[in-house]
Amino acid sequence: MLLKNSNFSLSSFIIFKWIYLWLVFSSFIIALIYWILPIPINIIPLKDLGYFILVIYALFVLGLKKDISVLILFLPALLYLGICFIYSDSILFARAASLRQMLTPYFIVISCYIVLKKDDDLYPFIIKVLWVVVCFGFFEIIFKVWKVIDIRPFFTIKNIAVGGDGYPFVLTEPILNVKRMSSTFLDPINLGHTLVCFFFIYKINNHNKLKKYLYCGFILLALFFTFSKGAWLQLVLIFTFFNHKIPVFFKIIGIGVGILLYSILMNYHQGLVIHLFGFTSVFSSLNTFGYGIGMVGNQSFMAYGSVDVLNLGIADTFVGALLGQLGWFGALLWFSPFLFIVYFLGIRNIYVKILLSQLLVSILSENTINLLSMLTISVLIGNELMSSHKFLAFKKQIKEYA
Repeated sequence: MLLKNSNFSLSSFIIFKWIYLWLVFSSFIIALIYWILPIPINIIPLKDLGYFILVIYALFVLGLKKDISVLILFLPALLYLGICFIYSDSILFARAASLRQMLTPYFIVISCYIVLKKDDDLYPFIIKVLWVVVCFGFFEIIFKVWKVIDIRPFFTIKNIAVGGDGYPFVLTEPILNVKRMSSTFLDPINLGHTLVCFFFIYKINNHNKLKKYLYCGFILLALFFTFSKGAWLQLVLIFTFFNHKIPVFFKIIGIGVGILLYSILMNYHQGLVIHLFGFTSVFSSLNTFGYGIGMVGNQSFMAYGSVDVLNLGIADTFVGALLGQLGWFGALLWFSPFLFIVYFLGIRNIYVKILLSQLLVSILSENTINLLSMLTISVLIGNELMSSHKFLAFKKQIKEYA
């Protein structure tokens, strides 16, 4: 059979590698195109090209494998999202963009489970790619690359404000008024969450203690220069809240200290105020089935010029937007596949901890759940499912009933 052919397995991994490389470097490549050839059309959607190719190729492989076990985990949520998409009153652009954001972690997990193989050299490949990203990030901030390469057209076409110094406001830390590392992602938030994942990948897969401490320190330094508060919060959550060695009492104290620090920082950072009240405001208008995909959230802003078209008080937060669009019932369905992942891989699995911590941070952040921020962890989760004894047993049961 074709699937038993080692050449087919090899070609699948090669296709995955090219797709991963495109997704990691595409923002920088597109920004370069705008700089060299100032074209008036929007080519930024080309970033998603690799994502769609991965999904389409996964469907092709799925047709050959006839293994629907991983799809079953996501099926209820996928059906509900499809119904909400059809019946939403929002314009098509807002609906499509919002649906893409919700589906991205699903499809990457599913696709990588289907396409990748146990013996693929996945971790060394991801480590090499992310080292290039980190090194370019330091090169970018040391030599002020964005002063030479004009990235204003890239951000202007995305309706993101650019300052008088030529830097988009999202690349400037407002409290300290310093430039943030964005590397090839051109987004410090997406980069920050990817670096958190990279930190643990390298920590786990390197057994030389000197190299481990040295290089992990280097990754943390890069994380610092992103000034991504959500990424640092994620790192703290993994080391404390999701650390089974720390007693519950101390975890509760830690949560209290975290809330206190957040309330202090709110006095200096208006964005933190917007995130917090944007999330808490959703509960005053929460209903069962939501107000429709694309009616609130960042994707709504891109379509309507407002994150809150219906004046519900919902602001810049992914979970708030999710509750507003899908209702409490739909939000529970959206989170349900991740609960299955926790069951199959176990709460002590480091990649489960990264995933759950990122989902928690999305309560106060919109960009925490995004194509680039979720790319690497979703790939690893899909890969981990292949080695899960519980999932293999579930897969066996599905085959018996099929």
